[in-house]
Amino acid sequence: MESKNNWSIENIWNNLLTNERQQGPRDYIRASELGKSYLDRYLAMKGVKRDNPYPARVLRVFDAGNIFELDVMVRIFKLLGIFIDTYREIYIKRGNYLPVIGHHDPRVGGKINVAQAMANINSDTVSPWLKLRATALLESLVKEYPHGMRILTTEIKTVNSMAFWAKKNKDDETGFFKGYPWHKLQLWTYLQTGDNDGRIFYISKDDLTIREQDVKKDDKEIEALWKKDVGRMTYYYRKNIEPPPEKDIIFDKNKGEYVLNWKVGWSPYLKRLTGFSVSDDWEKKFNPLLKEYNTKKCKICRKPFLLATLKMHDGVCGRCFKGGKGVNINNGHK
Repeated sequence: MESKNNWSIENIWNNLLTNERQQGPRDYIRASELGKSYLDRYLAMKGVKRDNPYPARVLRVFDAGNIFELDVMVRIFKLLGIFIDTYREIYIKRGNYLPVIGHHDPRVGGKINVAQAMANINSDTVSPWLKLRATALLESLVKEYPHGMRILTTEIKTVNSMAFWAKKNKDDETGFFKGYPWHKLQLWTYLQTGDNDGRIFYISKDDLTIREQDVKKDDKEIEALWKKDVGRMTYYYRKNIEPPPEKDIIFDKNKGEYVLNWKVGWSPYLKRLTGFSVSDDWEKKFNPLLKEYNTKKCKICRKPFLLATLKMHDGVCGRCFKGGKGVNINNGHK
């Protein structure tokens, strides 16, 4: 008989997040959906049951993001005394568009009460790790903004470190992660009934690097994208027209080559869209075609190479370039 002292938490812990709540039909757009697949959003709004629920591992990835938001960022804001409120429902109804509904992340700002903040930070309930960071922020913010800080509505997003540091996701000016446009649409929505200024906090999960990105209430470029997105989604929904599916392979301008469309691979309706229940099987089907799309002939020797290789030397393979044949190329000729 197994000893009762041979206890374990593994199964209990890992099974906590296996149930994903199914949603019924709705006649509004979620702010967190803006900029994403129209077809996925349409099916969700019509109450179509997901045929590919997120696996437990992915749900735990989402949960890890919640931990960074609530137990790190929000707690630090509260220790500093600049936390105002969070998760207030935002309802936006413009013209004939469907309403957009969401819940904002923490609103923060104001003047720090130094004595109170120090008392908060020095509490026995604050870990040394958190105390170090909260103290550093307190000293710096009080020195830089003695009269207080403007109020911001925030969005806190955690990002896989590979994506955070990927060259294709790097901002040319700052050298840091440049963020995703749909996050700007989401935060811009929240600003329409409140603050003039917003900020996205991106956190690299593995190394805890933070990248900040400002969003303005009066940003006309984001507003135009918002109207286009919400207008198109409104059209599909009210006309009962199922949007066209996303393409399996798309061209990534930043990377300079064709890639598998993440909007398909991550779709909760993967089987309905592709016939595959597992995204790995979908990827295997399209990998040969992806390789074909990403193969082009060298301008000099005319041998086939991957675009990733050719783009290093303006369409010329490494051998031709090293041989000096890549100098003064004009339309594929020396």
